[in-house]
Amino acid sequence: MHPRIYLLRLWGYCLNHAVERTRQLGFIKHLPLERNRQFDRSVKLMNDIVDQVIKERKNEPEAGDEDEDLLGFMLNARDEHDLGLSDENIRCQVVAFLIAAHDTTANTLAWALYELSQNPKVEAKVLQEIANAGITHDEIPTVAQISELKYMHQVFKETLRKYPPLRQLGEYCKKDCIVPEVYPDPERFDPDRFSPEEEQRRSRFAWLPFSTGPRSCIGMAFALQEAKIVLAMLLHRYKFRYDGPPVDFDPQMATIKPKDFLVNILPRTDMPQSNTTTSSTPTTTTTTTTNAHDSSSSTLRPAAIPKVDIDPSRTAGIKFPPITFLYGSQTGTAQDYAAQLASQARGFDFDKVTFCEMDKWNVLETGKYNPPSSSAPQELVVISTATYNGQPLDCAERFSAFVIVFLTLCTASNTSFNSLERFPQQHLEPNSTSLPLQTWLPKASPPAINELQTTSCSIFNTFMMIATDSFTHLHLHCL
Repeated sequence: MHPRIYLLRLWGYCLNHAVERTRQLGFIKHLPLERNRQFDRSVKLMNDIVDQVIKERKNEPEAGDEDEDLLGFMLNARDEHDLGLSDENIRCQVVAFLIAAHDTTANTLAWALYELSQNPKVEAKVLQEIANAGITHDEIPTVAQISELKYMHQVFKETLRKYPPLRQLGEYCKKDCIVPEVYPDPERFDPDRFSPEEEQRRSRFAWLPFSTGPRSCIGMAFALQEAKIVLAMLLHRYKFRYDGPPVDFDPQMATIKPKDFLVNILPRTDMPQSNTTTSSTPTTTTTTTTNAHDSSSSTLRPAAIPKVDIDPSRTAGIKFPPITFLYGSQTGTAQDYAAQLASQARGFDFDKVTFCEMDKWNVLETGKYNPPSSSAPQELVVISTATYNGQPLDCAERFSAFVIVFLTLCTASNTSFNSLERFPQQHLEPNSTSLPLQTWLPKASPPAINELQTTSCSIFNTFMMIATDSFTHLHLHCL
C-alpha cells in the first residue's frame, strides 16, 4: 500500500477514535486498554510517516523552492526576524491539513455526485455551465473559467446545507430560543435556495457549514474552489449513475460520509455544446517590476485580469509618474491581485513600477513621505490587502497606523465573514484622523468569491481612466 494511502487510513482511524474519546470520561483514555494502546501507536506511526516525508523533502533538489507546494513553502518561509517553522510545527500543520481538508471535501463531492445523479435537471444545468465555461477534463481550468460556475457554486452550497460534513458546532444559547423553520421542504435538493436573490432574504448566519466568527474555517474559499475544479473536470469526462436505495450516513463516524454509495461510472456521451460566444480564456501579460528592497528585477506571475483597453488619445503625450503596489496577504490572494495590477500598469508605460509588502514601503522605512516637487513627481500608490478577523496582517502591522487621505475601498473577500472591511476601515473613520478624509472613488459593493477577478478588472479600468486625468496621491484598497 502506498504510504500516503496508508497515512490517510491511519488518520481516519485516529479521527474517529478521537471523536469517540470526547464522549468518554477523561480518565478512561489513561487506562491500560488495548484500544488506548492502539490509538497511541497509530498517532505515533502517523507522525513518523509525516516526519519521514519532511526529511526526504529536505534532501531533495527542490528543497529550497518555496513555490513547489505547501510543504515547500512551510520549509522555506521566514518572518521578518528570519525565523522559520520547526519540523514539529510543520508536521502538526500537515496532519491538520489532512484532517481539515481531506475528508470534508471528499464527502461534499460524494454527496454532490449523489444528488446530481438523483436530479437530472440540476445535472443538465451544471453540464451546460461547464460547457459554456469551456472546461474540459484534460486541462486544469483557469480562475476565469471557475468564476463562471455560479450555478455549481449554488449546488455546493445546497449540498453543504443538506449534508454538512461536521454535524455540530460548539455553541450555546444565551437565552431560551426556538429555532424557526428556515427552509421549506428541507429534504428537497434545490440549489435555487442559494440564488443571489434568495440569499439576500435570509440572514447570513442561516448557513454555517464552515462555522463563523474568529474560529471559522480559514480554508472555506479554497475548499469551494478545489471542489468546483474537481467536479467540473469529472463531470466533463464521466457520467455518475446511482440506481440503489436512498443513501444514508453512519452516525458513528466523525464526519457525514455517504454509506454504501456504490456508483456506476460511465464515459460521458451527452456533454452539451456551448451556447454562448463569450470566451473565458483570459488575456495574460507578464512584466518586470522593481522590488522595493531588491535592486534586481523580478518577473511577476502572468496576469489573469483581461487586458484593459483605453483610448490612446487619453494617454498621448502623458508622462506617467512612479506607481507603487503594496500588498498585505497571508494566503496569497491579495498579493496575486497586486501583482496582476502591477503587470497591467507596465502596459500603460508607467515610468517606474514598485511591488512590495505594505510594511516594506519606503515611506514607512524612512519615516516620512516626501511631497511632490519638480524633481520628484507625485507617486500613485495602490494597496491590495486582506484582513484576518478585522485585524491587520503580520506584514501590515506598521502600516495599520498610517493615516489615509485619498482612498477608494473595494471589498474582494467573502461576505459571510462578519469582520469584512474591519481593516483598514477603522483607520478611515472621520474621528480617526485630524486630516480631511476625501473619497476618491465611491465604495464598491462586495463581490462574491467567484466574482473577484471581474471586480478587479472593472476597478482597474476605472482606476486607470481617472489616473490618466489626475495624478493626485491615491490609495486603492482591495480588502
